[in-house]
Amino acid sequence: MEFLDTIFIEGHTDNRPLQGFMGKGNWGLSTFRAISLWQFWEKSLIGDEQLSRLKNRDGHPLFSVSGYGETRPAVSNQVTETDFKRNRRIDIRFTIRRPDSTQYEQVKERLQKELQQ
Repeated sequence: MEFLDTIFIEGHTDNRPLQGFMGKGNWGLSTFRAISLWQFWEKSLIGDEQLSRLKNRDGHPLFSVSGYGETRPAVSNQVTETDFKRNRRIDIRFTIRRPDSTQYEQVKERLQKELQQ
């Protein structure tokens, strides 16, 4: 996990206005969607495998949760029910750190050795 910096659990909704949901609308629903998945994973894992215990190289939490409402649609022109369903989703996004030059050379050497076999 040396190069893994953050794993984002991102909730999304369609563009139909949602009244209610604790007064937070689509933004609240998308955030709740992401939090619910994180909580499910957290409860399903035990001990050191729990998401809240996983840290990146700097000692910061590895997982982050956010909701985007309808601001990042998978389908921009939402017309059919299928279009709306595709936008009600969870995305998992990984960010990595760029290796320094020494690490890059080590990875490059490993790959070259593997390719020669």
